[in-house]
Amino acid sequence: MTGHKSNAPRQHVRKPRPEKRPPLTHFLCIPLVNSDSLPQLEESVKTFRKDYPPIPVADLPRGQDPPSNDHVSQSLIPEGAIRPLGTLHLTLGVMSLPSQERLDQAINLLRSLDLASLMHEAERIAIQKRSRNHSQHHDSSKQPLSQVTMQPMTASLESLHALPNAKAATVLYAAPVDPTDRLYPFCLALRGKFLEAGFIVGEMEKPNKSDQHKKTDGQKAGSHGRSDTEPQAYSSRHPERESPNALQKPSQHGVAATCTPKLRPLLLHATIAKTTNLRGRPKPSQGPSHAPRDRNVQERIVIDAREALARYSDYHADGERAISHNHATSSSAPHSASSVPARPGPRPPRPFLWAKDIPLDSVSICEMSAKNLAVDGPDRRKNDWNKRLGGEYITVAQRSILGSSTNP
Repeated sequence: MTGHKSNAPRQHVRKPRPEKRPPLTHFLCIPLVNSDSLPQLEESVKTFRKDYPPIPVADLPRGQDPPSNDHVSQSLIPEGAIRPLGTLHLTLGVMSLPSQERLDQAINLLRSLDLASLMHEAERIAIQKRSRNHSQHHDSSKQPLSQVTMQPMTASLESLHALPNAKAATVLYAAPVDPTDRLYPFCLALRGKFLEAGFIVGEMEKPNKSDQHKKTDGQKAGSHGRSDTEPQAYSSRHPERESPNALQKPSQHGVAATCTPKLRPLLLHATIAKTTNLRGRPKPSQGPSHAPRDRNVQERIVIDAREALARYSDYHADGERAISHNHATSSSAPHSASSVPARPGPRPPRPFLWAKDIPLDSVSICEMSAKNLAVDGPDRRKNDWNKRLGGEYITVAQRSILGSSTNP
């Protein structure tokens, strides 16, 4: 009989729970703090604190996001957000190594890699890039790769960027600048080795559904795209981004499966400040008719960093433009405004320079969670050094990039 409603109880189909992410225990990185960089970083962070004195979390205004983009007030940095200098590094990937056996396997992989060969390959890629960019062959590009002199790698830390976005940032970071263009391809190749071995937990980004109807056989989905959280200023400095689709299996029509999550592009950055490790104030109740919220439910602390990003992208100190990396000549030597010949028209932006020519001579596997350093031990010199560092990550293995294995 039509229209008859069944009295059978309706069955609710439960959605499968998302797969639990494995606990992150270690990360692969390139250290940034040494006797050359520490004095520079101390002065730079001192300047940053002077420009943006940290304020207690309790004094932060409720709802820091301004109602409009028309007015941008000075950025407010919460107390405790600025990272200890000893923790600065370039992360290549995070790992879940819960057992000693698994940790030993990752350490053995690091020790077995021919890092010098990876550096040679990075040099080859850099030579090709310079050749394309200048539309001419340089003397170094005419030499066989075996004859190219491998120089130690250095990088400068410049400017200020934000994640996930400038208006509501939880991370402020400086971007590494390598005038030889070897740093990014080297890090990419090294991360690839750990990804292939299954040690690094790949950060995946959700596929863009709007792009599914735009892909053709002649297009590579996302091959030149950037992560949703990657600042455009940084991606333009690294046009050699890898194709996230390299790990995707092509469909039977020869087009990459756009529904498959894509590996996030590697974003090299040195974290200057972050709020994810800070406890905010309890969230207020939603009106008088609602029960008070759990006191353990905290407000998410974010920074409206738009003003700070603009200031540190074109930095002024005492009315003059600060020293900076010379992009035109690909030289990391700083120069003051007075040393630059006068030119008609506006001067190009000069990003804030946190530290120049930092030696990048090793790769490390470190434990998660930074540790405070003792400053009251019997060794006075060590106490002074630890006080300057503030904190650090425990290193479980370390390799010299152009040399042999070293102990942590």
